Amino acid sequence: MWASALSEHGMLHWQWTAVIAASLAAAVTDARTGRIPNALTGPFCLGGLVWAVLTAGGAGVLDALGGMVLMALPFVLLFVFAGGGAGDAKLMGALGAWLGLGQGALALLAVLVAGGVYGVAVAVWRGELLNTLKRVGQSVKIMFFAFVLRSMPKIDTEGRRPPPPGQVTIPYAVPVCIGVCVAAALVWRTSP
Repeated sequence: MWASALSEHGMLHWQWTAVIAASLAAAVTDARTGRIPNALTGPFCLGGLVWAVLTAGGAGVLDALGGMVLMALPFVLLFVFAGGGAGDAKLMGALGAWLGLGQGALALLAVLVAGGVYGVAVAVWRGELLNTLKRVGQSVKIMFFAFVLRSMPKIDTEGRRPPPPGQVTIPYAVPVCIGVCVAAALVWRTSP
């Protein structure tokens, strides 16, 4: 019993260590280049699915796929309707493959809070808080019309709505990394 618990606890540490390492690599790359490379997200996602198979079999794969959808969906919607980055959505999906539904929900919440705080801080720093809040309102309105009224916004050749002129952009992998680290600390603190 004790060896089993130790083994599960050790696997939890390996899992979160992999997620932290990938999010840190994405944050550094995104901060430097404004992009999150597929060469990072693709193999990391595949690694998460392999991890799920090796640690929990078929049930693990279903949990990993659920985590991918849960964590990527908000960012896919931002990509399609609000000019967000596709790399952010792919990164979140890859992290979800490693974390599954339960831990993925915690990580998603931490990432969203970190992103909100980080975004507001950057907007305040740049003197763009009021304009940023207006653009957030516009994005919410566009999503409302797209889902409720089935009216799709105009999209560009890359398959997304062009961001408004003067939009404050941030390398979102930075708050993803911060949120992942906070979630990992919470999990490690409460695990036996």
